[in-house]
Amino acid sequence: MQHGLGDGAASEARQVSLAEWKNEQIKQKAESTRERLRQAYAKQAALIKLGDRCQIGGHRGIVAFLGDEVEGLPGGFWVGIRYDEPVGKNDGTVKGVRLFHCSPNCGHLVRPDKVLEGAISSQTEAAA
Repeated sequence: MQHGLGDGAASEARQVSLAEWKNEQIKQKAESTRERLRQAYAKQAALIKLGDRCQIGGHRGIVAFLGDEVEGLPGGFWVGIRYDEPVGKNDGTVKGVRLFHCSPNCGHLVRPDKVLEGAISSQTEAAA
């Protein structure tokens, strides 16, 4: 069976169409995942208040910043922690933007889920 010149072009067009469709599916799935994650962070952030005592990775501190869509960082909610000791990564300045004030190496920006995992109450801390 012989194939005409048009058959190759049609096959190539179908392959391009399929590739475009696959790319669009991947893009939509990524957007959906980002939105679900953003919603989860929003729910978690709603439970956190400025001034809350907290614990992240075994280090205690105070919530000094709550924000959504921090310039220069991936989208979603962020929580700024002012650690009691210099175990952080900054002084409240992230990517050149001052988000909160603290001593050098006492600040850290984390996602809300990191704070909720180690959240502590004032009563628990008083007993420690």
